[in-house]
Amino acid sequence: MGSCSIDFEKFVEESDTIFWQTDREGRIVYINRAVESLLGYSREEFIGKILPPDIPDDRIEEYTKVRTLLCSISPRPFEGVIRPRQHKNGHILMLEISGRPQFDDAGNFTGYLGQSRKVSGAAENVANGEGKFFGHEIFWESIISTLPIRFFWKDRLMRYSGANQLFLRDLGFRHLCEIVGKDDFSLGRPDIAAACRRGDFEIIHLGKAFHTEEMRIVTYEGQKLDIAIYKSPLKDYEGNVIGVAGAYIDVTASKNQERELREYLDRLRNAQEMAHIGYWDIDPSTGAIHWSDGVYRIFGYDGSIKPTITLETLLEHVVKEDRTRVRETIEKALTRKNYRYDITYRIVKKNGEIAFLHSKAEVNHRDGRPLWIRGIVQDITEMKRLQMENERKQALLTRQSRLVQMGQLLNNIAHQWKQPLAELNALILDLENDFAEGALDRERLDHFLEEVEQTTSFMGETIENFRAYVTPSDKVGITKPGKSVYEVLKLLKLRSEKIGIRYEIEVQEDIETFGSDQDFIHIFLVLLNNAMDAFERNDVTDPLIEIRMQSVGSECEITVKDNAGGIDEKIVESIFDPYFTSKFQEKGSGIGLFMAKAIVETRLQGRLELIDHLETTFKLTLKGV
Repeated sequence: MGSCSIDFEKFVEESDTIFWQTDREGRIVYINRAVESLLGYSREEFIGKILPPDIPDDRIEEYTKVRTLLCSISPRPFEGVIRPRQHKNGHILMLEISGRPQFDDAGNFTGYLGQSRKVSGAAENVANGEGKFFGHEIFWESIISTLPIRFFWKDRLMRYSGANQLFLRDLGFRHLCEIVGKDDFSLGRPDIAAACRRGDFEIIHLGKAFHTEEMRIVTYEGQKLDIAIYKSPLKDYEGNVIGVAGAYIDVTASKNQERELREYLDRLRNAQEMAHIGYWDIDPSTGAIHWSDGVYRIFGYDGSIKPTITLETLLEHVVKEDRTRVRETIEKALTRKNYRYDITYRIVKKNGEIAFLHSKAEVNHRDGRPLWIRGIVQDITEMKRLQMENERKQALLTRQSRLVQMGQLLNNIAHQWKQPLAELNALILDLENDFAEGALDRERLDHFLEEVEQTTSFMGETIENFRAYVTPSDKVGITKPGKSVYEVLKLLKLRSEKIGIRYEIEVQEDIETFGSDQDFIHIFLVLLNNAMDAFERNDVTDPLIEIRMQSVGSECEITVKDNAGGIDEKIVESIFDPYFTSKFQEKGSGIGLFMAKAIVETRLQGRLELIDHLETTFKLTLKGV
């Protein structure tokens, strides 16, 4: 064996034919001495080169494409390919080139073994060489292998003659030689075989011109693909069918999109039913109104009854008190550009039930004329019912909160009246003594009357402040919250003096915002009474309340801060919850801060928040005027 191997190597080295070997990238790793006599180059000038030095300049692009095809896309044997090569002296000669791909034990491509021999350079041979190359299946494979489509072709016996790498990979093959000459049922994939064979017989034997089909396959790697298969006959120059050309396209993404779209539409339809939503449009040119199934359901029609809808049909369902407003809203949307169509109205359903609807729409104009109006409508009856129930409950809470505050205020007033009543009693006794002693003259009487008037005036002012608080007021207008601060301080004067509270007040009294005096008195009473409760609970020696009010941009900011020891971090998140209180049960109802926040956010469209729990600081943010 050793002698035979040496003789073979000697034969190769002394041959007039160029023998060569490449790696998997096409780089030359071996070439024999014949390259020196045939092309004038040394072997060292070829070794390690991907682009050999004998390639003519005008053939470099062609050579690169063929090398890429054979090494990267579709390794396969080739033979008898006649190509021009350039001698080192510049002379062009023709070589007939053949090669075979090499694979390791695992089936991985490792490179080519091949040979090149000199042939006649006559013009006819050059032409034959060109035709042989470009007519070869490699040429077509070089085209189809660059496209993201699976290609294959068969002979009349429905045996494979060729395919591109994408097709081979789906079936679990690496090289074309593994399927050439085999039919679909010889490839070991009966599931795909049936799909690949379908339509071939009709094309070859019945002359069917074209076949297309959509189906799902599972590739060798387990990937599920939705594919569209296209097939057509292969014919010779005389028009005879000699085989089948086929291709299939991966349409998985588009199929998934279709499935997702159907699922989305189903979910949307279900969501519309659950949310009681439908859509509608109006054609201004005809006045025709189109309702979706959802709108028919909202108006009480079942699926089998869908009457033609006009504006008058719609208005017949609208309650009498809302008809004019609905008609005017639609007319304005059709006649005014950029009109904001947004309306809530009531209807009478087909079964006689009253429902609240909320509708919004968009109008498209062209050249000042409306082209269409499209909108959505939602049945908000349940939402309205819950809203009214919440308003009722909030009104009860407000009343309860106000009763608590009134009780505290009455207690303050009772204490504040004790001293004036005692003073009045003393004045009357002095007046009676002066009269008995004959010392009552006009000057003395006027002095008594002046002191009585001052005392009763103070008592009347206290009652007036209390009356302003307890008088119902649902109107929200423009007011000055600074004024309410001082009114609350008067109401809490006696308790403040008893506790010994110092006040630091920086209030811009001319700041105006939206609200009512009653609302602000309620809010400040809650904040100040809570601070006073904390002072008494913690026995603060030098109680201080700071009230600041300022304009910040377009808003009004009010802060109320005390030094009563702060709020425990554990309860910070709960202080605005209803019925939560940190006081003893008899000292607090737990709805003061809840109602103050509710008033600020719902009636005043502002914010009430705790911005510092260590030094208890509440911040009230309101819209400025």
